[in-house]
Amino acid sequence: MKVKDKSLKVKVIASVFILFTVHCLLRPVLYAQPQLPYDLIGIPTAYPIQKGSCSIDFRVYGDGGVLSKIRLGLLDSLFLGLSLSVDGLVGSSTPSIPNGNPGVLAKFRIFDEITSRVWPTISLGFDSSNYWGKKGKGFYGIVSKEFSAGKMFSHIHGGLNRPVGENVGIGFFIGCDFFFTPEFSAIGEIESGYDDASSIYISYNFGIEYTPLPTLRVGFFARNLFISGAVQSTREIHIGYTNKLF
Repeated sequence: MKVKDKSLKVKVIASVFILFTVHCLLRPVLYAQPQLPYDLIGIPTAYPIQKGSCSIDFRVYGDGGVLSKIRLGLLDSLFLGLSLSVDGLVGSSTPSIPNGNPGVLAKFRIFDEITSRVWPTISLGFDSSNYWGKKGKGFYGIVSKEFSAGKMFSHIHGGLNRPVGENVGIGFFIGCDFFFTPEFSAIGEIESGYDDASSIYISYNFGIEYTPLPTLRVGFFARNLFISGAVQSTREIHIGYTNKLF
């Protein structure tokens, strides 16, 4: 037990050291507030990407699996995209593509909190990204709202979803991101979902995200799934890049 604890401490210290080093190297760059988050760890937000922008995201999960997503902003209120999950892509395992891949992504914003001044941001979306033996969100409705406190700000997100498949019901998810600075944020969320066998689970996810540039973000996250009386845990690394195409 002590060996495991020591190994975990080494990993945490190494991660903090790498983040601090990269932050120092990139500190001379002029910062701007990063774009509104279009997703957190395992849940979406109500914010789409801007018109003409393209985002590419990679997520390393489980035993070397990689989930990739690409999105294209067709309008300021609409994006479409595709996803692909490959189990065992990193490491010595034999790579395999889970059922239900590739997936389809879409999000349409109904209300914008910036222009409406009354409503929070409300969106409808679809995400069939299956990975790590779990179903994607499927059809969902999501509400997001930004709150500020001096130079710090945060977003609260909550919604309902219905995964694709038989013997599944309505799920829920809620999350929050808190930006200590424009570069560093802490993220926490709770979600329900279904695995490939249509068994329901509840997941608690948390971690930190680093945005050295407005177009680049890197996150280190932990997920803990409670399913059928057992707990499944995994650590994930997320890398996302967004840029204007037109």
